Amino acid sequence: MKTLHTILEVLSVGSGFVGAIYWYRSSRVEIIPFTKITGDPDLEHHGWTVATMQAFSKSAEFNKIAAIWSAITVLTTGLSAFF
Repeated sequence: MKTLHTILEVLSVGSGFVGAIYWYRSSRVEIIPFTKITGDPDLEHHGWTVATMQAFSKSAEFNKIAAIWSAITVLTTGLSAFF
């Protein structure tokens, strides 16, 4: 039982760190606009809009992964309380 408890605690700490890394990565996604210079302000605005949407999507992907790892952390922490 002691071995299982230790394994669950190690998994809990490890998954917590993985979740934290993904949340950090989600906060560091940069908006990189298209760099084509056309002289048309409407197209330039569109480039910023598309780049912003892409950055938000990437950040959302990282948040999803981080939430899954956090759920694993909670599960392994809860299980370790019983063993």
